[in-house]
Amino acid sequence: MAIDRITTGAVLDGAIATADIADDAVTGAKIENNPTIAGNLTVNRSGNGVAQTIQSSGTTIGKIGISDGDNLFITGQTGNTGGIFMNDAAVSPAYQGAERDNHYDLGKTPARWKDLYLSGGLKVGGTGAANTLDDYEEGVFDPTIEGESPCTITHSARAGYYTKVGRLVNVQISLTVGSVSNASSGRAISFGGLPFTTNNQQNVAGALRLQSLGASLEGMQVIAFNNSTGGRIEEFNGSGGTNASDHVQSGTTFDISLTYSTA
Repeated sequence: MAIDRITTGAVLDGAIATADIADDAVTGAKIENNPTIAGNLTVNRSGNGVAQTIQSSGTTIGKIGISDGDNLFITGQTGNTGGIFMNDAAVSPAYQGAERDNHYDLGKTPARWKDLYLSGGLKVGGTGAANTLDDYEEGVFDPTIEGESPCTITHSARAGYYTKVGRLVNVQISLTVGSVSNASSGRAISFGGLPFTTNNQQNVAGALRLQSLGASLEGMQVIAFNNSTGGRIEEFNGSGGTNASDHVQSGTTFDISLTYSTA
């Protein structure tokens, strides 16, 4: 049964859909004005090309078709309307049945997507390994503070926050001393608990703010050791860093900002 037009009020059941809505029987057939299709509609396209044309008042605005035997495309046909091309390895932007590079955005203002879930990497500005963002993470951790034995330093309050982008980690640390015993100028102040191990190439300096010291000094500095999850808070004496546990007391607070690369 050849069909050249399916129009208002038409009802197609599964038998007609599978037997008659086929390339050889109904080439050029039109489906118009919201007919009811009860069952599965099969559009059989022999070979590559357009399998279904979508029109508005007689003007073609989009097409659904086949490329390379088994790749499906759904694309706009007028103006700069985009579409998608589904091939063996990816879903790509497309235009008029062909893939189109570096042309369309994914979402726009004010129509944004919500969340993006990836198990691999995000290519930004290029397609190589150097352009791949393969990790982003943010969270909290518990930093530690201690004195070099037999000096003992405890904390009364602590907080740690981190953001990791690729191999680069930024941490914000606040440590308030609870008690100090057996302190001396020869015994170090150490901190630890960093969320990721530092790289094994070099030590890393950070920024430090402090208050409520037990004794005055010229300055202090903070350093994270290479291949480690910790480091030291040192006195800067004008020429280098020295141990400084004798300068802290109960209530001394260290606020540390540190950026380092992971191992």
